[in-house]
Amino acid sequence: MATAGDAMVDTTVVYQKPLSMAALAWLEQLEDERDQADIAGNFDGFKKITDEISATIGGKYGLSERSATPEEELLIIYSITRTRHRFMGQRNMLNDRYLGYDRAQTTIRLQTDARFNSHMAAVLAIDAMVMKAVNDDEFHDAWSDTKKDPGQLIPGIISHAQTHERKEVFAHLRPAFEAFLGTRRNTMRLANDVFNIFAPKMSLVKVYNEVVPSGGIYKGWTVHNVDVFAYPVTLTEEENARFPDAEDAIRKEINHDLSRSNHVSSIFSSSERAISPSDEIRSKFDLGSKEIIVEYIYHDCLPEQGYRVRGIGPRRFYLSLPIMNPQLAKLLKQRGAIIPDSAMEETYRQTKLILKKKAIPDMIINTAKRGIPAALHNYALSLFENRTSGIKRDVPKAIEVYKDAFNLGFEIGKKNLPILLYKYAIMLFNGTDGIAQKNIQAIEIMREAADLGSPDARRDLSLMRIAQAGALD
Repeated sequence: MATAGDAMVDTTVVYQKPLSMAALAWLEQLEDERDQADIAGNFDGFKKITDEISATIGGKYGLSERSATPEEELLIIYSITRTRHRFMGQRNMLNDRYLGYDRAQTTIRLQTDARFNSHMAAVLAIDAMVMKAVNDDEFHDAWSDTKKDPGQLIPGIISHAQTHERKEVFAHLRPAFEAFLGTRRNTMRLANDVFNIFAPKMSLVKVYNEVVPSGGIYKGWTVHNVDVFAYPVTLTEEENARFPDAEDAIRKEINHDLSRSNHVSSIFSSSERAISPSDEIRSKFDLGSKEIIVEYIYHDCLPEQGYRVRGIGPRRFYLSLPIMNPQLAKLLKQRGAIIPDSAMEETYRQTKLILKKKAIPDMIINTAKRGIPAALHNYALSLFENRTSGIKRDVPKAIEVYKDAFNLGFEIGKKNLPILLYKYAIMLFNGTDGIAQKNIQAIEIMREAADLGSPDARRDLSLMRIAQAGALD
């Protein structure tokens, strides 16, 4: 891999590296600013900074003639991992973020510049491994198994990259990509070390069905305070005497609800990254000097089941992990920002409110601006369908907003985005529903829907192309 060149973030800023600043120093400065955008709940700012970070890694300011030092390689891997960890559902990541700053120029460089091609192949490899691990627990476990030959993982990584990256980009990078996977085993291990210090993606399903039965160990992390909600149903002695089988029956009902996605609440991490714990937390949980920690806030949102059983929240629990790589520990100490409790609680409060049927428009819009997937989903559907009084219909903006929810890994978005794209493409092609007719754009959007697996889009894409060809004759 080559060396890449406290207020709310102003999203009108055009980022440009100072001429006198080295690319990696610029990258470190941008990571600090991304921390601040994260803390402020400024999702637009976070995205804008992420685009500049990706462009810097993608050679916007050129590549150094020398190879990266271990410290520099670690920083680049950290930035790639953090971007993918947040945008866990985004497809075509290299094409849209790392190469999007000048697609014409980067396409030529991929074809003619062997060094640039090799560098971007390494970026693709790191990104593909992280995306597969964050969405595939079996791959994550295998990647973390130091006794397992990394070579056994290569076919799955290649297949994943081929499926999720733009076809033309993958085709240009494939030889160098496969060469990287075949020869850079140490870098693959280092990438796993970095990935493992990021907060595991969690939900109540994982907590109840994986963390609790394991005795408080999850993905190598020790979970503290998990016992405070291990058994959320506790009947009184009198109730147990009168209804001896009731508690067991209620727990089974709760477990059934946990298998249904619409009854499962997300758990918010107070930081996208692991941090060094405070002295108070270190003392409370008897943590060693090399341990880092992630704080979570969760809501036991299970509906009232009777027998005085009611979900309560928010509560907090913590995950800790010792860091053995001294260079990684040093890097984490530099990344010390953490989202304050007040911001966490406001995020939690807004998320719960916007799920109500009578949520007010301002609340929906403001929560979406924080980059909360469920809020982006609600806001996009309000824009698309004019379903909320006070939010004016705007179909193109709805598509843009829903893509954000999809890119953040919103599970329902995997089903809904292809449907919305398909409907929008039909509007564009026919010039209906107040949308101006734009056949070329309609075909491109229909192709997006088809690529996301819509059978209707695959069928109608061919019909659109035939109709367009006939119109041109």
